[in-house]
Amino acid sequence: MEKSRESDIVSHREMLSEIEDAKDHIREMYERGIFPIVSVSPKYESYLKKGLKKSSCWLGKNIIAGTIGREPYLVKEEKRILVKVKVPPDRLEPRVTKGNKFNGVVVFRGPIDPEDLEIIGVKSE
Repeated sequence: MEKSRESDIVSHREMLSEIEDAKDHIREMYERGIFPIVSVSPKYESYLKKGLKKSSCWLGKNIIAGTIGREPYLVKEEKRILVKVKVPPDRLEPRVTKGNKFNGVVVFRGPIDPEDLEIIGVKSE
């Protein structure tokens, strides 16, 4: 087998292993009462009454992204509404970075109903 192909296979296995470990870690955080946080621009606060739907992001896709077990996403010099999202952990997909590491960024599957959202504050960087 070609060395680069073999390296790709090993890298893919490592990524899958990291994703499974991350899912276990997320379940453990849920058991301790730690839920993911989404930050929203105040200009979209009224939309929270209808829940959250996918929107475009840095990946060029439509997703709902948040953080768990780390600081929420903040925009420099902009206030953000911090929203705790209480959906089952199996509705979260951990994102891994280069090097196949989970850093607390998650993507939610499907829309999020308004009753699963709790505004917990406002923060700015």
